[in-house]
Amino acid sequence: MSITVSESDIRGALRADSSEYPDSSLAFEKSLAESVVNDDLAPHAAPGDADRLELVGALLAAAYVEGDGDVTQLRQGNRAISFDTDDALSLWRKATQLDPTGQLSKLEKPVARIDVPDGRGMDG
Repeated sequence: MSITVSESDIRGALRADSSEYPDSSLAFEKSLAESVVNDDLAPHAAPGDADRLELVGALLAAAYVEGDGDVTQLRQGNRAISFDTDDALSLWRKATQLDPTGQLSKLEKPVARIDVPDGRGMDG
């Protein structure tokens, strides 16, 4: 299943019109959102989840637009994402709540790390 996010849905999430955000100004954020939805969410989705994933993608793209590129934290491995603006974070939270796969919420969970000292060269 390949999800395509519409520019009109992104503008709807932003409560804006095409004069404020023409299609060309949304291209990068749309591409980012489609990548997240298609790579991270769609493989875990049920066959009937396509419409909902399109909405999740629109909210993600809108969060990237509202965040104006100010993602303050993004880790790739077990990714954690946070934004500088409350509006962007609110859009991200809506996307998380609508995500039928539950995968977006996993991106926000803190990662536990345990460091073990290197014992090489220690006499024992």
